[in-house]
Amino acid sequence: MLKVVLGYDRKEASAVWVLANSILKYASVPIHFTFLHLPSLTKANLMWRERDPKQSTDFTYSRFLTPYLCDYKGKAIFMDADMVVMPGADIAELLDYLPMDCDIAVVKHDYKPPTKTKFGGAKQEAYKCKLWSSLMVFNNYTSKCKQLTPLYVNTATGAELHQFAWSHPSRIADIPEEWNWIPEHSPGDLQPKLIHFTEGSPSWKAYKDCANAEAWWQEYKEACAVEVE
Repeated sequence: MLKVVLGYDRKEASAVWVLANSILKYASVPIHFTFLHLPSLTKANLMWRERDPKQSTDFTYSRFLTPYLCDYKGKAIFMDADMVVMPGADIAELLDYLPMDCDIAVVKHDYKPPTKTKFGGAKQEAYKCKLWSSLMVFNNYTSKCKQLTPLYVNTATGAELHQFAWSHPSRIADIPEEWNWIPEHSPGDLQPKLIHFTEGSPSWKAYKDCANAEAWWQEYKEACAVEVE
């Protein structure tokens, strides 16, 4: 059973179901989904920090609860909602990129935002390790991951969390970029296994015809049981 934690935001609810459907279609193992629904996490007293003005989604910080939500056991994958797995790509492959002596595996993008805003008019921030935390594979049981308690996740700064101050560079493994492929940023000759619409999912009107949107809309039709033309 592969544990997959998905970011959930009420503003782009359709996106998370599209992603979940694309994961299930090609997975070689059973999938156990956990959705980071902020109201539920708040009621359970797992998230209580005030919303940061720089926070563009409900799951900006709660993603780091992944090891806690897995009871600090085994491995788990966190994924942003604005992604879609491409045909034939098996999400279980991601586990192969996380050695036993590392805390986490990520795609180590060198990403410079091309615009000052992104979906919903949110301010686009540039910082070290930008987008690294959009897809993470955790070794939940390591001593470093066990530091990711609800108290730490609610009190640490955004930089401490997203720039992995809780781990160490030598303990952050690499995932190939085809598993977090960014339209108009990642190499065009690289065959994507997962497309990440970080500027804005096609579920947003402003991005419905963005680069590579056809892959998302094809999955949307299937996820919503809409007859494909």
